[in-house]
Formats: sequence, C-alpha cells, structure tokens
Amino acid sequence: MNNLLNKLFLLLLIINCLYVLSGAIHFPMSHIDVWSDWLYKAKGLYLSQDITAFLVSNQHDFSHPQYPILLPLLFSYVYTLLGEVNELAVSLFSPLMYIVSVWLCYSFLQKMNFKNTQSLLFTYIYSMLPPLLAQGGRYHAGMADIYILVLHWIALHLVHTGFIDKKVTINQISALVLIAIIGSLIKVEGLFLIVYILFLPIPMLQKCIAMFVGSSGFIFWQSVVKTLSIKQSYGISGNNFWLIPERLPVILLESLQELFLNLKNWYILWWLFLGMLVFIPNKSEFSRKVLTPLLVIFALLFLGIYLFSTTRAIGYVSSSLDRLLLQISPLWIILLFQNIQTVLERSTLFKDMQKLLRRYLFKC
Repeated sequence: MNNLLNKLFLLLLIINCLYVLSGAIHFPMSHIDVWSDWLYKAKGLYLSQDITAFLVSNQHDFSHPQYPILLPLLFSYVYTLLGEVNELAVSLFSPLMYIVSVWLCYSFLQKMNFKNTQSLLFTYIYSMLPPLLAQGGRYHAGMADIYILVLHWIALHLVHTGFIDKKVTINQISALVLIAIIGSLIKVEGLFLIVYILFLPIPMLQKCIAMFVGSSGFIFWQSVVKTLSIKQSYGISGNNFWLIPERLPVILLESLQELFLNLKNWYILWWLFLGMLVFIPNKSEFSRKVLTPLLVIFALLFLGIYLFSTTRAIGYVSSSLDRLLLQISPLWIILLFQNIQTVLERSTLFKDMQKLLRRYLFKC
C-alpha cells in the first residue's frame, strides 16, 4: 500500500516539475521584475562588456540600480558562453532551482525522521505552493527569490547537521559564511542568512567572526554603490522612526491579509499553522531551539525593513511579503508538517482512510 502511495506522490511531483518547466519555456519574461530588472541587467552587462560603465549609466534608473548584480552578472556569462542573448536559457535555471528546493525539502523531512510516505506527501504539498510554482517557472522564471530559497534550505541542512552532531567542521562554517555572502550579493535580504550562524555549536567569538565575514558581500556591494554614486530608488532611513505609529498598523494589516486571506497563495496553511501552534505543542528539540527562534528573528528583521524602508507603506507588504515568506518557507513549512505529523499519529482517521483505500484497490 505504501509503495503504491509513494509511486503516486512521486508521479505528482514529476508532473509539477514538468509544469514549471513548461511555464519557463512557454511563458518567459512574464513578470515585470524579470524583464525590467534581472534579465534586463543581464542583457545590459552582456552588451556593454563593461560592468562599471553599466552601473554608473543613468539610462537604467528604472531597474533598481542599487540592487546587487551577482545574478544578472552570472546570467550575462551564460549569454557570453552562448554567444548571444538567450532569455530562455537563463529562465531554465528557475525550474532547476524548483527541483533542487523540492529535493532539499524531501531530504530534510527524511533527516527529521518522517516516514517515506509522509515525506513524499508533505513534499508534494510544499511543491504545490503557488509562489513556489510561480518562481519555479510558471510566469516568474528569472526572478531571484528562488535562489535565496535554495540557500535557506542548504543553510538549514547545515545547521541541523551541527545540531545533531553537537559539533561542526571548518568546512560547514565556511559553507554557511559563503551562503551568506552569495545571498547578500543576490538580494539585500540575503544578508539575513548570517543568522543561521548563531545556531551553530561553536563559541560566540567564532560566531561573531563568521557573521562578520559573512557580511562582507553586503559591505562590498554597499561600498560599490557609494563609491560609484549609484542612484538608489529606495532604501532604509532612520528618520522613519517617527513614522512607526503610522506605518506599523498598515504593515500588520497587510501582513495578516497576506497570511490568512490570500488563499490563492497559501491555501489554508497559515490557518493550520496558527491553530496547531496554539493547540499542539511541538516536542521536537530542534524545532523549539532552532526553527522557532529562527522564524521569530526573520519575522523581526522583515518587520524592521518594512518599518524603516523609504518605500510608501500602503501596498508595500502586499506586493512583496509573498516572496519573503517563500524565502523562509523551509522554517515554517517544517514546523507545520511536524504538527500535522503529530495529529496524524494521534488520529485513527488517516489509518482508516488507508484501510478503505486498500479495500477499494483489492476489489478493483
């Protein structure tokens, strides 16, 4: 019976992978951020053959010139290898990142001692998240958030290994540092990946050193922005401190609307998350000591960005929170799945459904 279910869930996962692949092929350049920012910069870097000249040009002010350019730069190298601008070629990296994210989800569930059938079921549920499908290639191929997502999954794997082993190697520390550097050179919020270093079983001094080195990508890019006087379309301002009473209610309201009313993005997962958080205690030591604190820290960091950003508060959260939630989805989705697993183990409903399905298949 379990083998049959395993094959079914595996088939559904393959269908999802083909679905996002078809989106990347047939609907490339569908999102404004793709053709006006990420792939636009890649094309500009490829055609100019001069990174500095491209960055200081005032002809690209509409494309958020202060954004880190690692991803467009890598895409431009793909164009160089191909000898031409080929958006389809770089769009195909999005389905690849989707497949990697799904595989990392499944492998992490296995590390958390989920049964194989449960791991496949929950991985399939995760693979069906509309923001993930979109970033994987269905209309949003070419966007950067799915790359940050993959880095979060890898960081979580590394932290979990250190938590279980009660020790880490220099290679594991270096990998987390490199992840933070790469993340901050893809998107500014990629800098927050340094937070994972706090949960390594190493002395605090080593954590501080590793976090500082992990911040070097962010520091480097901000130095480039200042040195070249790159125009900033928006940023962070301490003057917003006096606007907190005005901005905070808007931010909280739009956040709640995204979490609990945007069923198109999240189905009822956040309702389940809230209900189970209140009524079902999570007994996993890793969840209590790592996943939950990480989720709280990231929530506070994102709140800080929204509060002190120079972008107008109204509409800011509703236009961006889904991407931030996708980036940190490894944290909240694992917490949710653990609670669902607890419910399934306590309830006979799942077992009864299996028996009914077994009888039906036997009659057929």
